[in-house]
Amino acid sequence: FSYVPTSNVSKTVFNWVRTSVNGISNAQAIGTGAINEKLINTTTVPVQVTYQITMINNGCINRQNVTVVVNPSLTLNNANFNFSVCSKQPFLFVPQSINQASQYIWKRDSVIGISNPVVTSSGNINEVLVNTTSLPLVVTYRYSLVNPSACSTDQLVKVTVRPLPILISAKTLAVCSNVPVGYDPATNIAGSSFSWSRASRPGINNNTAGVGLVNITERLVNNTTSPIDVKYVYTIANSNGCSNSDTVTVTVKPVPVANFVADLSVCANTLTQPITFTSNIPNTIYNWVNSQPAIGSIGSSGIGNIPAFTAINNSNNQLIAQISVTPEIGGCKGNPIIAAKITVNKAITNLSIQTAPTIACANNQVGPFVASVPFGGDGYSYTFQWQSSSDGTNFSNITGANTRRLIAPAVTAATWYRLNTTSGGCIANTTPIKINLGRKIKIDKSNNDQYTINIGNSTQVFLTTPKDSVGVIAWDWSPRTFVSDYQSDKPFLNPTVDTKYTVKATSTEGCTDTTSVQIFVIRGNQIYPNNVLTPNGDGYNDTWKIKNIEFYDKNVIKIYNINAQLIKELGPGYKGDWDGTVNGVKLSTGTYYYVIDLLGDNTVIVKGFLTIIN
Repeated sequence: FSYVPTSNVSKTVFNWVRTSVNGISNAQAIGTGAINEKLINTTTVPVQVTYQITMINNGCINRQNVTVVVNPSLTLNNANFNFSVCSKQPFLFVPQSINQASQYIWKRDSVIGISNPVVTSSGNINEVLVNTTSLPLVVTYRYSLVNPSACSTDQLVKVTVRPLPILISAKTLAVCSNVPVGYDPATNIAGSSFSWSRASRPGINNNTAGVGLVNITERLVNNTTSPIDVKYVYTIANSNGCSNSDTVTVTVKPVPVANFVADLSVCANTLTQPITFTSNIPNTIYNWVNSQPAIGSIGSSGIGNIPAFTAINNSNNQLIAQISVTPEIGGCKGNPIIAAKITVNKAITNLSIQTAPTIACANNQVGPFVASVPFGGDGYSYTFQWQSSSDGTNFSNITGANTRRLIAPAVTAATWYRLNTTSGGCIANTTPIKINLGRKIKIDKSNNDQYTINIGNSTQVFLTTPKDSVGVIAWDWSPRTFVSDYQSDKPFLNPTVDTKYTVKATSTEGCTDTTSVQIFVIRGNQIYPNNVLTPNGDGYNDTWKIKNIEFYDKNVIKIYNINAQLIKELGPGYKGDWDGTVNGVKLSTGTYYYVIDLLGDNTVIVKGFLTIIN
């Protein structure tokens, strides 16, 4: 309370006194001149305080009172607590005072490390303060309290904003499938504790959810062909009582798998086919290593596909190169595999036709041809194909001729033959062999009997070759029955039935030809059955003989007794060997009757009697 007294008389001296007043905590006071006091009202109502001023001038004294009303002060009675909150948590404050203020106006200035901007408001405080540092920060709110008496005061409310633990290590990383994640978390606040959890993720073989503490060491297996993001949620706690969650995203990149390539077998000094590698993932990079650089200009290692190159083999055997491939994409390497095998073979040698006919016979198969055992190629697997040509230049395959031995189909003209052999990418042909066509045999035949005989007789056939025909060195008659000599050029033929004979002639050139003759048999031979049978072992008439019966090979004979009972049947084809017994028992002496069916078809029947004398 400031008061400067003045008077109507100059040079007046002012002395003042203030007695103590209930409700005013100030003790009694005296003073000279101006009044300048802080009066403290300890009540909740206005208190009147009186100052008595004594004025002195030239011995004249006058007294006069100055009265001041001291309104009660405005004080927050809940401002002095130790307020503390975690960063990003609401700070709630409801101002309370004994002397109710009409207005609670507050202001918060900016604080370094607190991201919230300056703000002015009134009433309650409800703010989320963000501490961006790793240390506790004090934020001050300045309250201005106002009441109807026009009194006002400022009071401070302070709150400590404790920092949240956060991950300061990288929160995104990429790993290859089936490689440990290897994440080591770090926070802004020392002494923080960690725990993490991971949900299951389609495409990741780790199909159950995962949990852990601190580091992430598990292997994530991506069974797809595209990267998959797996999120780990960290819960971070600190001794200041604040906890936080943060997310680490791990991108699991797929690992490529290289496919196998068909083995390549080539012949030395030939151009190979390019080798193209493939994988389950597009744009895969292929790192390959060649175990045998001596196979050509391919080199010992490379990246990408292998272009065509000229194969080389300067050794005495096969050269085999194994191509090991390690697929890679996005820094992830797949398992190395032996993706391809390149075999470089020596050229095929020692190939020739060792056995061949000297001539081909018209309409007869040609051969045999036998080729040598080849060397070179892959050394064990050979494909053979015989070929023929009519001009010695243009060759075509002989169907089914796929071994080293050949019996060629019949030809009608001179023909060239060769063997084509392939093995391990190598191809070779034998030197062609020309086989000329042999001359046709001319056969003349003659017979004095017009090729006709009576049954039981024979006739001679004469075979000759004219002078302009190739010579014959062998004859062969068929069938060989009823032929005096089946290898003769003038045999006697005595068939019992009409018979077609074929004779094969072999020429001096080894070719054969055939001709045929038809012998007609006249069945005019009369049979003469013997009418006496004396089976006594003296060598005469011991068996029943029938002259000329051998010419009737289908004959059937039935023997009857005098009572017309059938007691014996001979034949078909009886030859004169019956000794007069039936079932091993001799027939008794007497007369018996026979019926001879000459042809076995009841068309020619001869009957008579037979006397048996024992």
